[in-house]
Amino acid sequence: MKKSCPISEASKTDVPDIISLLNQCFLQADDIPAEKQIFWVVRKDRQLLGVICIENYKPFGLLRSFAVHPSFRKQAIGANLLYHAVAQAEKMGIESLYLCTDTAARYFEAHKWVYINRDSVHEKVQQSEEFRAAWSETTACMFLPVKDGIVKTAVKEFQAGFNCAQSVFSAFAPTLGVSTKEALKITSGFGAGICYKGEICGAVSGAYMAIGLKYGRWRSEDNDAREKTYALMRDFDRQFITRNGSLYCNKLLDGDMSSPEERKKINDARKFQTHCPRFVKDAAEITERLITP
Repeated sequence: MKKSCPISEASKTDVPDIISLLNQCFLQADDIPAEKQIFWVVRKDRQLLGVICIENYKPFGLLRSFAVHPSFRKQAIGANLLYHAVAQAEKMGIESLYLCTDTAARYFEAHKWVYINRDSVHEKVQQSEEFRAAWSETTACMFLPVKDGIVKTAVKEFQAGFNCAQSVFSAFAPTLGVSTKEALKITSGFGAGICYKGEICGAVSGAYMAIGLKYGRWRSEDNDAREKTYALMRDFDRQFITRNGSLYCNKLLDGDMSSPEERKKINDARKFQTHCPRFVKDAAEITERLITP
């Protein structure tokens, strides 16, 4: 973005123009302004070119009211607004951001946001007007990890090209005494439901390994460690199934991973891009909560 179009925090005098732009872009504006909302705007010669908002439900945030005037699109205004909002969220102590969108899912996907199930959104954010409003069948719910940590690392590793098991386990391994290189090599065959067999999801396998590395039995007489590990894995299963419906790759992706033809169908449907990052995110998130004291 050119220096002549700086991003600034909105003031009360910006509100009428913000509402007008949101209405022009067919975005919800009935609840603006509200106490939890912080807006940033781009203006040029007094004209409002773009706007973005974060509703603060600390340590979570809801990204919304993201719009660029139709006459000024494809000029990086939106990308710069989005980058600015995420940076501000980090400064505000927000750990992760959520959003819902009817038309811009592929845009956010390109900016590393992850598709998630609506039910997995934190209850604080669920109370927002955005989430209490009616959703269409095409509405996408998305997530972005903001704070550096296990979940952000796991998602980033998957988006870099590692399989789901590698991504989850390697995010935990260094803090549990295993190098990232060793973790990636150990789990390299567990993707796609264990080497294209469509069995246990690799993200689940990676989570099991992290739980075992943290609490697993290494002395034959340590039955307490065995029972604790089993109990944590069962708890993980319950939470993962609640979010995603299954532990098994074939069911999660609705196709036979052992068949090259079926894998192609899954790939053509973009499920590796739209579904698998969610499984990685959920597995890392659930495991972190289970094993963090």
